[in-house]
Amino acid sequence: MDIARSFVYMFEDRDWVSKVLIGVVIALAGILLLPLPILSGYLIAIVRNVMRGDETLPNWNDIVRYWVDGLILWVALLVYTLPFWLIPLLLMIPAMFAGGAGSQDLADALGMLSMSISCLSWLALSVVLVLVGPVLIIEYARTGDFGALFRFGRIFGMVRDCFGPILIAAAVSLALAFLVSTLSTVLGLIPCIGWLLALPLAFYPVLVMGHIYGQVARQCPARA
Repeated sequence: MDIARSFVYMFEDRDWVSKVLIGVVIALAGILLLPLPILSGYLIAIVRNVMRGDETLPNWNDIVRYWVDGLILWVALLVYTLPFWLIPLLLMIPAMFAGGAGSQDLADALGMLSMSISCLSWLALSVVLVLVGPVLIIEYARTGDFGALFRFGRIFGMVRDCFGPILIAAAVSLALAFLVSTLSTVLGLIPCIGWLLALPLAFYPVLVMGHIYGQVARQCPARA
């Protein structure tokens, strides 16, 4: 994998300024939540391009498709992570009833059990997002099929077969998040114009990780 290229390839697109500016505007509008799936869909479009050997940034003339693709990915991620949200919540219910019935010791014990399982659930949730998340992105970029995201044998088989590249992608994602956060903080200290200089950082991770996942997809052939 050419990690360094993922950080600079976008500047070779002759229209990169306009495409990035549109992405920045959408990223900033993400505070309203509704536009956020567009960014996920645009990332998927980048993955599709890179898989084909095309490193130009996708045009913004299909923004509705980006929104739909991003929403589909979000729903799939929700389904995969739902058990890790529900289990701790369900365990809190007996503790609440025990406390209401005056059994404070039992309530405390159940509360501690719920907290312990919650910690384990968050750990498992992190693992799922790190390992399964990229595979879902790649699989949907390949197939465009919502149902393909729930062919569990195929999905987890790809996690096993492509474990190394997926871990590399996860490491890049964490390093990039730290870098963007640090740069945003530093630029924010510059009077008046600091926030303007930091704006592109809101969209830059989408460009980098789309290219990274595209490279992972090229290294990991589709499973039957």
